[in-house]
Amino acid sequence: MKLAFLILIHRYPEQAKKLIRLLLKEPDTTIFIHVDTKAQAVFEELQHEFENEKRVVFIKKRYRVYWGSYNQIRATLGLLKLAHAQGPFDHYSLLSGQDLPIKPLAEFKKFLAQNPNKEFMMVFKLPNPENWGGNGGLDRLQLFWINALIPRYSYTFNRITALMHRIQKRIGYKRQLRFEPYGGSNWFTLSREGADLVVKFLKENRWYLRCFKHSRCADEIVVQSILMNSRLKDNMVNNDLRFIDWGTGPEYPRTLRSEDKVRFNQDSSKFFGRKFDEKVDAKIIDTLYREL
Repeated sequence: MKLAFLILIHRYPEQAKKLIRLLLKEPDTTIFIHVDTKAQAVFEELQHEFENEKRVVFIKKRYRVYWGSYNQIRATLGLLKLAHAQGPFDHYSLLSGQDLPIKPLAEFKKFLAQNPNKEFMMVFKLPNPENWGGNGGLDRLQLFWINALIPRYSYTFNRITALMHRIQKRIGYKRQLRFEPYGGSNWFTLSREGADLVVKFLKENRWYLRCFKHSRCADEIVVQSILMNSRLKDNMVNNDLRFIDWGTGPEYPRTLRSEDKVRFNQDSSKFFGRKFDEKVDAKIIDTLYREL
């Protein structure tokens, strides 16, 4: 089974190296990496570290990514298109540089082999007030957002965005959507058929991505909406295969620590943990790296 891992990285090169090395332990894996252009030193360090590893591919077109911005979508889909072009692979899995496997990759491959032609990602129909605020998540698409939230100008950008939203709501203007929207988590594991469909749809429907410009956090909408409006909707599994703790804090999601390790095997369908931080607990990262 050939696996493509798509990794979004913006900091912590040493931690990212451990993730990459763990993924390379399986011989049929290829890793495609996007490093935020704001993290040039990280990019250069990783590129130097893996310059002789043919199964590590750095995407040439890189983006300046801010939280929730349209460039998050561009970076993700850029990785998917690159991996698809260099494939075919049996599965395509999106990770961040702060994720780590919590089970051996052999178990992940066995699980995928037992669940062929399934598309794994969190998914629900929008609007969904129980999961997302802001008109049940539709404000992410129907209102205009300033995406380049440069930290030193964030106050100004937020004030301008709030003013635009007040004007839009007062005059009753909303951007019209040409598709039935679905949301969830942006992390996915797609089958070959699922990746084929997404890439083909984007190529044949140039209008689609224009709907996501000046959106906010729509990387959690863009892939779900393609698949749920397609012939593969019945193949969707509402599970991103990641152990993520949104409940206990103090961060949301919780930064996973050594004391969390005992919970990693509670659900046999969770193969990656999100997220780890070497500044918070380096021991759990080293423990997983050593064991796996």
